[in-house]
Amino acid sequence: MRLAKILFAALGCFCLLGCVQRPVINYKDYVVKLNDLQSASAKVNFSVSNPNIFPLYGKVSYTLFVQEKELTAGQTDTIEAEANTDTDFVLEQHIDFNKIFNSAADLVKAVLDGQESVQLRLTGHCDLNAALFFKDSIPFDQAVEIPLPSRAQVEAELRKNIQQNLQQNLNNLSGLLQKL
Repeated sequence: MRLAKILFAALGCFCLLGCVQRPVINYKDYVVKLNDLQSASAKVNFSVSNPNIFPLYGKVSYTLFVQEKELTAGQTDTIEAEANTDTDFVLEQHIDFNKIFNSAADLVKAVLDGQESVQLRLTGHCDLNAALFFKDSIPFDQAVEIPLPSRAQVEAELRKNIQQNLQQNLNNLSGLLQKL
């Protein structure tokens, strides 16, 4: 009798394992906000489609590349993919243009030469599991274009900086002349 219960439980687990379907990660969209001439904030939105009758839990590990240069890597907090539904998750990242371009001057030159965007690429995997009977790592690789500041923004910022520097230099010169 006890052996029959064990065999029945093992058969039930085997059947349950045979019914498990692999979840799918879907890219949804992205939102980029230019903070200033030197940085932007990016949010890349994904969803996990869980076709199973049980929830899945896991974390997303990712690496962010900009212009094919590795910028950063990270891991999300635990996400829960509810049963038979799509669950959204967001990968948020601060993008420092100074890490992409060697200097602010290189960024200005690129924009003035007509470059309008840089490529952002997220690669990684979502490790999902459910209790002891299911574990899977689902890879993803998504590239999007991140806009650079516009030529008008760069020119306005350059004018402002030149005026501020000129005013500061004139004030310093005035102070030196008064001491003479």
